[in-house]
Amino acid sequence: MTRIVEGVDLAGRTAVVTGAASGIGRACAVALAEAGARVRVLDLEEDRAHEVALAIGGEAHVVDLSEPERAAHLAEGADIVVNNAGFQVVRPLEEFPPESFHRMLAVMVEAPFHLVRVALPHMYEAEGPAPPGSTVRWRH
Repeated sequence: MTRIVEGVDLAGRTAVVTGAASGIGRACAVALAEAGARVRVLDLEEDRAHEVALAIGGEAHVVDLSEPERAAHLAEGADIVVNNAGFQVVRPLEEFPPESFHRMLAVMVEAPFHLVRVALPHMYEAEGPAPPGSTVRWRH
């Protein structure tokens, strides 16, 4: 593997990446693994999740984040959480199914909340978490 991130050592760290079977999520999973992190690959696409996990030496977890409480335990002990999973429905509002809106909120708002909430105790214990979207650590 060609290293994407030079000078970053994440050996001994555990990362959780949602939507990790393709696109930006896959790129994040690869970069984190190349930097030495153990990566938990979370995705709805079973074959692709296993393919990525195999390629980076990570763990594949096939999860439906529209049921966020069922996936939250996968963030236990995580030092890094990348909330990447998402989807879109493009329709005029009057044609937008309420169940799609509910699912969208669950995947893109509730799941990140539950995952980070489970990961925080370990992060605080280790070194303090980095604010979302940041590499700067802070203490509680």
